Amino acid sequence: MKQDDGTISNRREFLIAVGTAAAAISVTGSLLSGCKQQSSRKDGTTAAAVATLDVTKPEFAMLSKAGGMVKIPDPADPDRPIIVFRRTADAVVAFSSRCPHAGCEVALPDAGKVICPCHDSIFDDRGNFISGPAKGPLKRFTARLDGAVITVML
Repeated sequence: MKQDDGTISNRREFLIAVGTAAAAISVTGSLLSGCKQQSSRKDGTTAAAVATLDVTKPEFAMLSKAGGMVKIPDPADPDRPIIVFRRTADAVVAFSSRCPHAGCEVALPDAGKVICPCHDSIFDDRGNFISGPAKGPLKRFTARLDGAVITVML
């Protein structure tokens, strides 16, 4: 049973908490393995990470048509995922969900706007700054659409 201070007081609740954490780690790992790749260069160095999202796969099917969006892990910022948004049949954008004002995670685009729940900064559906205490846009990532595959340079 959880005590008033938030600690767990019995073995059953401890095991449930551990199981929940393990499941979350497992899901995150499968998302990372399903969409990330790194390419090695001939000189032995590693190129920037690349996320490849196949929209024919169930986990990315929502990106198969305009208006679809998904959050994918950002290896450089594990606390705030990247938003991948299919704006039109031919255009896709990717930007960080970390608000540049206080670092809060912004909501997914809705009616052409992205809103930060912490201090109401507003961005357009490309991550460009519109209003609020933030002073600039959401960090953008290069994203390309080629048939049924979206590639995001991380």
